[in-house]
Amino acid sequence: THEKGNELFFKYCPYCQGGGHDKETFSINLETGAFKCFRASCNKHGHFVELARDFDYPLEQDGVKRKYRRLKQVSIETKDEAVSYMKSRGIGEEVTKRYKLTVQNEKPNILVFPFFDENGIMVSAKYRKTDFVKGVDKNKEWFEKETKPILFGMMQCNDFKRLIITEGQIDSLTVAECGFDNAVSVPTGAKGLTWINNCYDWV
Repeated sequence: THEKGNELFFKYCPYCQGGGHDKETFSINLETGAFKCFRASCNKHGHFVELARDFDYPLEQDGVKRKYRRLKQVSIETKDEAVSYMKSRGIGEEVTKRYKLTVQNEKPNILVFPFFDENGIMVSAKYRKTDFVKGVDKNKEWFEKETKPILFGMMQCNDFKRLIITEGQIDSLTVAECGFDNAVSVPTGAKGLTWINNCYDWV
């Protein structure tokens, strides 16, 4: 192998075994995890998670599946402060309540994005300081520690014809506000890939 830019090139493709006079026929992008065989007769491509599963390569360290902290399952009531803030972002009350956004009881300036899996189990939560001041506040957003990273909005998806994946939670809520179903977002931005192994089968 050798690196060129953000690509790691391999002499042979593990799928078609292409090589010989065809040099460096296979590459993996070191930033996105996307792989591709450049031989036209093969043209196999996908994400590293798929590659690892096809060749029975454990993604977890030492082959041990990571254990995440389980959150206490509570009934979430969307509070008025959450509705008001989301309206200021152009997102209405119906969407805010459908995705169960709320604020912390003791700190109404902390918006809560609950992350539910496809079975309706809340596995994580992300917090956003609605009155964040750059240079004064330490963090604008943060996650509940040691919880499982998944796509935001999985529980709200109602069919499997189309999935719209956005970069942020408010992005996906904006898509939902515009009338599109099945809008989800990655938990930690475009380059955050921690969710893929946890949601690969569902996607």
